[in-house]
Amino acid sequence: NPGRPAAGGGAVDVVLIHGWAMHPGMLTPLARALGPGVRAHLPALPGHGGRAGELAPDAAALARLLLARAPERAVWCGWSLGGLVALWVAAHCPGRVLALCQIATSPCFVARPGRDAGIAPALLADLRARVAAEPAAGVARFLALASRGEADARGALRRLRASHRAGPAPDPRALAAGLELLAHADLYPELAALRVPSLWLFGSGDAIVPARSAAMVAAAGEARVIEDAGHAPFLGRAGELGAILRHWLEGQEVFTRGP
Repeated sequence: NPGRPAAGGGAVDVVLIHGWAMHPGMLTPLARALGPGVRAHLPALPGHGGRAGELAPDAAALARLLLARAPERAVWCGWSLGGLVALWVAAHCPGRVLALCQIATSPCFVARPGRDAGIAPALLADLRARVAAEPAAGVARFLALASRGEADARGALRRLRASHRAGPAPDPRALAAGLELLAHADLYPELAALRVPSLWLFGSGDAIVPARSAAMVAAAGEARVIEDAGHAPFLGRAGELGAILRHWLEGQEVFTRGP
């Protein structure tokens, strides 16, 4: 029953973490699509969403910043770079995590020996060069990559651009720091240490986090590939993704266990 409340009639807290160059408001449609009995928290990463500051140098530092303001017990859900933060929290602070839901993210974003499901190093190097020369051009390139793989790629790009413009522009320092983080992050040790239930969703045509990443995380949780989807499928298909997450969380009895 999608309307089933949490134990005692309270709501289940869900922390939704946005990705690089984006803002929390992009995840509002997904938060709404999770349905009743959910209290969504959409924190802004430093330098994003109008929040001052530069991104911390690694996922651990970012996770500690968010943990200080997060509910004591919650479902943690990360998109793209936000997934690194959510994974670190789930691995190192399992007592704070009811379940982990990941969207278009990977423990290691850049392909390297033993981690061949990431993006090509040259692609990230190109983004870093564009951001260094003209931050807006780097973001535009990212949006173009993020829209690939959708059945209607042009429509996806329009939605991404509109959603991006709807929020404050990210701090260029945070953009550079975020790409530095993505270039070096490797959270496969955290993946191996994961002891909370996890669901990983990938887009079949994602040009940033390849769908073959599903095989790399399947041993730690449940991995699914969404057909005709790119890097940000929740923008055009929030209802579908929300239903998938809701159904899975109900299967984990999150709404009956409560916080």
